[in-house]
Amino acid sequence: KEAMHYLQQSLSLYEQIKNEKKMAYPLSNMAKIFVSEKEIDSAEVYFKRALKYAITYHDHYEVAQNYKRLTSIAIQRKQFKQALAYCDSALALSSKNNYQYLIGDMYDMKGKLFFEQKNYAQSRKAYEEGKAIYEQLGVKPSLVNSYKQLYKIDSLLGNFKSAFENLKLYQLYIDSISNTDKMVALEQQKSKFESERLVNRQQKEREQFVRNRNLLIGALLVILLFGIIFNYYNREKQKIKNRLSILETKQRISGDLHDEIGSALSSLNLQTEVLKSRIRKQQDVREQAEAI
Repeated sequence: KEAMHYLQQSLSLYEQIKNEKKMAYPLSNMAKIFVSEKEIDSAEVYFKRALKYAITYHDHYEVAQNYKRLTSIAIQRKQFKQALAYCDSALALSSKNNYQYLIGDMYDMKGKLFFEQKNYAQSRKAYEEGKAIYEQLGVKPSLVNSYKQLYKIDSLLGNFKSAFENLKLYQLYIDSISNTDKMVALEQQKSKFESERLVNRQQKEREQFVRNRNLLIGALLVILLFGIIFNYYNREKQKIKNRLSILETKQRISGDLHDEIGSALSSLNLQTEVLKSRIRKQQDVREQAEAI
């Protein structure tokens, strides 16, 4: 009850500051409390809400974890088809991002899923895949469970020699670690994995920042280039317009001069003819000559 109170406060604060990116964490932890209280319906609702935020903000690890948790709920409800879909989604995402510990958990979950359906051959194959990863990571508590399940399956399949070998290994690991050692080993492994996940996330964020910066610089350069081209085009267009205006003015002036000179010459020609006529008639031509 106290834990739920603090988680609700955390969720409320994230909502107030509009930091939806981190809302998946209190939601998934609230769902875990519902699981511990056997309130499976409520747990499923909160896991799905957490999944939605994790998908929206590309928190791949949290997405895979919520698929894993929803797989567990679907198995409890005997909804095997839905459980397999969740399981495959978590496994694909974990494999893509190299979440080795989570990959082992999902093979373990897949083994449990097939075991519930009495598909022992597929169950054994899944547990073997998970066991190989746990051995590589050195996670003894998880190996204990793997050998225990393999012992059960081999017994059901009549592979008694293999069952006996798995039983011996199961007992060997049980004897080699105390309950405290189990918790310490598990926490150390998870802490190491969380640290690696944090480093990977920071690396991806830096890469994303560089990509965004390069895209922004590229966009600004394109805008600048278009601005230069547009300015050059406008300047050339204005030059052509000015040249046309000057040419039109010249043509207008030329036309006006042509008309004026033509008119003056016609008048002069007419006055000259009058002058010739007066000379022939031996009239006074001084006035006409001055006019010309």
